[in-house]
Amino acid sequence: MKTAAQKFAIFCFTAILFAGCAGHPPRHLAVAIGGGENVTTNQTITLNAIVSNDKSGAGVTWNVVGAGTFTSTNTTLTYTAPATVPANPVVMVTATTIATPSATATISFSIIGAGAVSVNITNPITTAPAGSDTNIVLNATVTNDVNAQGVSWQLVTAGTTSACAPACGNMVTSSITSFTYVPPSTVPESPQTSIIATSIADPTKSATDTFTIQAMATSNLMFLSGPYVFEASGFDASGNALTLAGAFTADGKGNIGPGEIDVNDNGTVTNTTTVTGTYTLDSNLRGVITLTSALSAFSATPTLAFTIDSATNTGSIISVDTQEMAVSGLLAAQSGTVASTTPSGNFIFRGTSDGLTTTSDGVAVRSGMVGRFTAGAGGAISAGLVDSADIAHGNDSIDDELAGTFLTTDGSGRGLITLNTDSSGPVSGQYAYYIVSSTKIFLVEVDNEAPGQFVAVARTQALSSLTANSVNGTGAFGLIGADDGGSTENGQLASAAIGQLIITGGTAANVNCDVNDSGSISLCSTNGTTPSPVPGVVAFDPTTGRGTITIASGFDDGFVDSLAFYLEANGTGVMLDTTEPPGVGTDSVNEALVGDLIPQTSTADITGQVQGLGLTGDNQSFAITGEFNVAGNGTIAGLFDGSFPDADPILDSTTGGMVMGSDATGRSVISVTGEVFGGTSQAAAAFEVNPTQYFVIGEEQDPNMVLFFPSSLGIFTPQTLPPAQAAASPAKHAEKTGKVPMRRPIPAAREHNRRHAAKPRTMLPR
Repeated sequence: MKTAAQKFAIFCFTAILFAGCAGHPPRHLAVAIGGGENVTTNQTITLNAIVSNDKSGAGVTWNVVGAGTFTSTNTTLTYTAPATVPANPVVMVTATTIATPSATATISFSIIGAGAVSVNITNPITTAPAGSDTNIVLNATVTNDVNAQGVSWQLVTAGTTSACAPACGNMVTSSITSFTYVPPSTVPESPQTSIIATSIADPTKSATDTFTIQAMATSNLMFLSGPYVFEASGFDASGNALTLAGAFTADGKGNIGPGEIDVNDNGTVTNTTTVTGTYTLDSNLRGVITLTSALSAFSATPTLAFTIDSATNTGSIISVDTQEMAVSGLLAAQSGTVASTTPSGNFIFRGTSDGLTTTSDGVAVRSGMVGRFTAGAGGAISAGLVDSADIAHGNDSIDDELAGTFLTTDGSGRGLITLNTDSSGPVSGQYAYYIVSSTKIFLVEVDNEAPGQFVAVARTQALSSLTANSVNGTGAFGLIGADDGGSTENGQLASAAIGQLIITGGTAANVNCDVNDSGSISLCSTNGTTPSPVPGVVAFDPTTGRGTITIASGFDDGFVDSLAFYLEANGTGVMLDTTEPPGVGTDSVNEALVGDLIPQTSTADITGQVQGLGLTGDNQSFAITGEFNVAGNGTIAGLFDGSFPDADPILDSTTGGMVMGSDATGRSVISVTGEVFGGTSQAAAAFEVNPTQYFVIGEEQDPNMVLFFPSSLGIFTPQTLPPAQAAASPAKHAEKTGKVPMRRPIPAAREHNRRHAAKPRTMLPR
């Protein structure tokens, strides 16, 4: 059976052939009609008239016999069938040439039923995430849409025809077949929403997709989002000093970049300006960064572990690289405009150097520094002061003048500064600085010829608010350094001190403290048998914020003989041990202890969720980062990561233990277990700033076999977890890869602990 199209083609060919066979000369006009076949109800078709030898171009006239409507020109006819099939469904169309009316052509076709129109949304959704930046595209098809008119779209409150944009989101674009929708930034008052697709050919036919706008599901990755700055110090796999600082951007979806990092590995300085990579982040806000950019001393894929606080966007960072270095430090979100700027205002600072201030035989030694400066127009430093000390030579500078100039920063907030002191001590040299915010700066020494290898933190000093009374009050402190036992032939081993400092009358100090001197904890004591406050004399200059504390027989009483400090605000600042080196006065040993002083606001029992950072003072110590929660009954539960020079890093070390109630000084006794703490229960001491902020040092049980926590200074600060995770048990974010390393032998030429050599030591209660 021939189709309508076949019939029409035969008809057209026959008409033309017949005209030729009838003897009409070729110059006479002939006409044919192109297009046309059976049509469905409501369908529109176009017919074309083809006129041969129409030199005048006059075209044709049209005649339609049958149901339907049409419009025409001298070459085309547009016909629309009626909405229903008529009693006589046949339609005849005739085209007559205008130039020669005897030349005509006629075709006929029938009107048939089109069938019911139906609309279908082919990819409906059930929910839409508020705050998502992803467009949602819906597609629609229409059955029996004879003219392919498609659909129109509506975005409405569910169950109504009332438009709801922009509260329920917005239409980005639409066509007769698709609709692009973007959800609102927040969940609207009426979260039930509908998208309606209505047939244009038959408006009585439509399809509706009803969905619920919901709060976007929280991804842990979003808690590391935006620009960040970090600084870290420690030791490479060979035990040499390793310091670094840098900036990177996290996209909140697991990607790192762009960024920039400076590394100083035993005096070899590199600056990497293209930093990219990926990161993970678990429900306890512990993550791992894996970079694709090479860094000096690291593997081809430098790897760092970190912990972050969702409330302050600050945390800690350590190395967990296969090259087996151990560095640890601070991580903080970068805020404000950092490109092409220089610091401005008054600042105090503290810094440590793990090498390059060498003895005569080339042994690298530990150094510390504290000070203040004013950054003025053009980045010029004025009114700078610095105190510095190293464990081999003692005090390198005391209240020394400090000068320099900040150069403008690049897009990462990095710039250069050269610091100079009158004494030309280890502080002098060129530094790279990274702006964290208008109130904080990280610095790392990048001078190959410098006598030091410092990494430092500078914070805004509220100098104009300081008075003679600003020094008074009660604070908690945490300090870390090292010593060589008074002999430059010995290698350095870490020392750490934590405690409570009370200053009254602007001149009198009392110190309650614990000191870990190369592995064992001693409590401050004036009698050597029971814990007791160690008294000292204070001098303070409110015009600079600099002060000193002198403690008669302080080293013999378990602490230090003298300290220099700089206040940034009332009761808040930085401190440096300035005890004289061997051969001067008593058997005191300079340890270059350096750290922070923070106002103590509570001595209530330690409790709650915290993140922890372990700072190293020698190449026999763990660098650690992690989190734990102290329950109301003192029970500890958490997870930590750790690294150790020349040993496999440890990931996801399960931490347990118990915190005893604090005493009137804010001191608590802690027992802690975990692979990064030696694998067995270990005693530690804590002095708190408040129940969720404290300094911790631990005690080594077996110095010749297994490394424990003691040689590190633990700094614990509050951590806010995502709401759904706040009460959850710790969940591991990676498979364990490490083991507890064996400790290197302690140098035979030095004593394990020199404090209280002539009288019994007051040890930490077990």
